[in-house]
Amino acid sequence: MKADDLLDIMTAHLVRTYGGSRFVWRRRVGSVHIYGTDTHPHCNWTLTPTGTSAQVEVIETLLDELRLQHPMLTRD
Repeated sequence: MKADDLLDIMTAHLVRTYGGSRFVWRRRVGSVHIYGTDTHPHCNWTLTPTGTSAQVEVIETLLDELRLQHPMLTRD
């Protein structure tokens, strides 16, 4: 899976579950940082969400679920 695919999944889920616009959630999610598998063999990506504490909590919970389903991403 590519980073853009992950962002699409996340924003679609957040809009469907919590409302708001894709644009706002996409800005809150932030960008994907991909690391090398030699230093991160179990999960090679991370995000740093922004927003209110409630928004960050919602995003972090979703990130935990997605890390289990998609631990490795490829660069675009």
